[in-house]
Amino acid sequence: MIKPILLVASALLSNVVADPVNSVTIDGNEFVYEGLAGAGILSGSAVDNYGDTISFGSSVKVEKNSITVKDGKYSFISYNLPDRGWNTEGSVNFAPRIYKFAVEFDPSVTGTTNLKFDLLDTILLKDPNGVDMTGLDCNTTMTVEGFPTLPASQYTGDGFGRAGDGGTRVCLDPESINLIDDNIENGFWITDEYGPLMYKFDPTGLLLEAIAPPEAFLPLRKGVRSFASNNPPIYNPDLDVGDNDSGRTDNQGFEGSALSTDGKYLYSLLQSATVQDGGLEKYTNRNVRFLQYDITKSTPELVAEYVLQLPTYNDPSKKASKNPRSAAQSEMLYLSEDLFLVLARDNNRGRAQESTESIYRHADIYSIKGATNILGLYDGPTDAIANPNTGALNPDIIPATHYDFIDFNNNTELAKFGLHNGGDDDSTLLNEKWEGLELIPVECTTDEFYLLTVSDDDFITQNGFMDFGTFPYADGSGANLDNQALVFKVKIPILASELASSCISSSSSSLSSSSSSLSSSSSSASASASASASASASASLSSASASSSAVESSSASLSSASASSSAVESSSSAVESSSAVESYLHLHHCCQW
Repeated sequence: MIKPILLVASALLSNVVADPVNSVTIDGNEFVYEGLAGAGILSGSAVDNYGDTISFGSSVKVEKNSITVKDGKYSFISYNLPDRGWNTEGSVNFAPRIYKFAVEFDPSVTGTTNLKFDLLDTILLKDPNGVDMTGLDCNTTMTVEGFPTLPASQYTGDGFGRAGDGGTRVCLDPESINLIDDNIENGFWITDEYGPLMYKFDPTGLLLEAIAPPEAFLPLRKGVRSFASNNPPIYNPDLDVGDNDSGRTDNQGFEGSALSTDGKYLYSLLQSATVQDGGLEKYTNRNVRFLQYDITKSTPELVAEYVLQLPTYNDPSKKASKNPRSAAQSEMLYLSEDLFLVLARDNNRGRAQESTESIYRHADIYSIKGATNILGLYDGPTDAIANPNTGALNPDIIPATHYDFIDFNNNTELAKFGLHNGGDDDSTLLNEKWEGLELIPVECTTDEFYLLTVSDDDFITQNGFMDFGTFPYADGSGANLDNQALVFKVKIPILASELASSCISSSSSSLSSSSSSLSSSSSSASASASASASASASASLSSASASSSAVESSSASLSSASASSSAVESSSSAVESSSAVESYLHLHHCCQW
């Protein structure tokens, strides 16, 4: 629960937003999109530790205990997930990996980029035997003791069309990453489009565990399991395996995933409908299956399955019979046991695409409160939840509730950082594929966050490298796409009751940032529910409980008292921006978001 004094502190510390861009009320709580707060790019020609081109936007997660703030400037470590490698002209034998970045963000800067990424490390993803996985399209399977049947690719030569000994590797099209307890040292989960499967890795990138979904998710071709996504290898571009008959649609597997804050549940969400649910057409594929696993058990247990209906939009370039069209989802983020943030977007619109103007790119909220748990009801190999020809959902199923929240395409907001949607196809036009979401707490508030989002540039560059720097390429589009990132400022009230009352200080004050100050050596603020006091000296914060208590601080220290009159005191710069401030930022253990 939020103590009354914390409510007062929250109100005083939060920046007042006169004109938020959008807000939505859910179960009495107002969620606010305050505005675009940041933007950053990393050159599409940049290479990683292995000499390969960087594409950092399939997913992103931040190590929460790495976040520091000094003079209002944020620093943190992010882990970014690339796609399966350059594949616009055929899939290649790219070794899947994750990147470690040092990130700096200065929200006081506008008009230009204020988000900087510096590569620190690259971690290759390996199968249980320690062999690099591959981005090549799947054409076979692999059996490993203790694992479900794993999608695999048997390739000739070196897998890039050059001479080599050939081989067989586990194939992976990684789309979403989640750090266990927000720390890479505990390992991480990655979801895959090929299977679709869910994979658990140790900190070095070694595969430890895999979860296969119900049979309804797994692709069949003529009654036979087939994990191919109809993306032929670069050395055999005419290979055509066709669409699968049931299961996940080609290239529409587990695009989104999330971990609950207590680490108990893993959630996975298909990008669009399965084939038997209408997945073959954009105007029938909006009914998406959503899984919840209890991963605390020795064998992960599927405990719930829901249906989300994708948002729709009208594409003026398509005939009326092919509208409205579904905005397929690209990522999800856990907010509470009922609420999830879901990134949904159109396709073929943006940099180097058919059109420069995107119609729908949103980070929206879904509530599964009241939705039908269909676990075990439609999980057979060809079981359907919707009419495959019309996309009409079975009337016995209540889907999750959808709420509009953040529109990426708002040109008024984009202009703050010299960006745009539509118009000229230049370096300031948004990329097509936005696929990553992560929340970072705003200093000195209890319910405001920066929402970091990243885009997948598909490794499109004229100066590219694959295969550990030995395979140069130039994308046939002739385009050079940068890695793009945006930061939105939002208010998420349901997280407030779980956040600690600590405040991240700037270098000169534990109470103030460059834009606001609660107290200084010459002023103090007081508030009470029945009788409480707050005093300040040397830029310190004191808070009291609702009954009768006072906490004083000096030498930039923070003390807080509970309603039962117990107190925890610290002194000698107990809360400083140069540290990670674990009581505020180690969110899994103190703050539960």
